[in-house]
Amino acid sequence: MGTVTVAVLVTMAGVFGASAAGKLGGRAAYRRYRSGMADTTLIGSRLIGPVSALLVAAEVLIATGALIAVAMLAARVPAGPGTALGVSVAGLLLITVLTAGVAVTVRRSTGAGCACFGGTPTRPLGRLHLIRNGVLCLAAALGVVAAATSGPSGRAADLVAVLPGAVLAVLIARAEDVADLFATPAPPAGPVASARPSTPASPVTPARTASGVRGTLR
Repeated sequence: MGTVTVAVLVTMAGVFGASAAGKLGGRAAYRRYRSGMADTTLIGSRLIGPVSALLVAAEVLIATGALIAVAMLAARVPAGPGTALGVSVAGLLLITVLTAGVAVTVRRSTGAGCACFGGTPTRPLGRLHLIRNGVLCLAAALGVVAAATSGPSGRAADLVAVLPGAVLAVLIARAEDVADLFATPAPPAGPVASARPSTPASPVTPARTASGVRGTLR
C-alpha cells in the first residue's frame, strides 16, 4: 500500500498546487477567485478576503507538504510515513470542507461559477464539480488509510506510482474540459428563412387579358 500513499500524495500535490498557482497567477485571477467566493453567498462580505487567503494558503501548504512527504518516503527518512499521514489527513479535511461548500451552493442554486483554478468560470457549480471533489475526497481518504497501515515499498514501485497519481491530478484539475469532450453536441439550428422579401408576381390587368384574347382570335 506504500505505492497508494505515493500516488495519492502526487495527486494532492498536483491538484492543490495547480489550484493555488491559478489563483495566485495574477491580480485578475485572484479577483475572479474572490468574486467566485462571494457569489456562493456562503460567507459574509467582510470575511471574503481572510477566508480566500486562508484557503489558498492551505492549498500551498498541502501541495508543498505532499511533495516533501514523497521525497521523504523515497529517501526512506524515518519520519516519512508520519509526514505522509499528516499531509493526507490535512488534504482530506480541506477537500471535505470544499466539497461541503460546493454542495450547499448547488443546493441554493446561486448560479456561482467555479473559479477554483483561477480561470474564468465557464459553467455554474453543479453535479460535475461535486463528482470531481468526491473523487479527490475518496482518493484522500484512501491515502489516509494507506499511510496509516502500509509499510515501506520499493523505490521502483514508488516511481511507478507517480504516473497514475499525476494522471489523476490532471483529470481532476481539467474535469470541465474532459466533460466537454464527452458532451453531446447541441442539435443544429433550423434553416434560417431568407430575409429578402419575394417579388410578387405582376398582376394581369383585365384590359391586357382581353387584348391578348382578341389577338388570338384574329
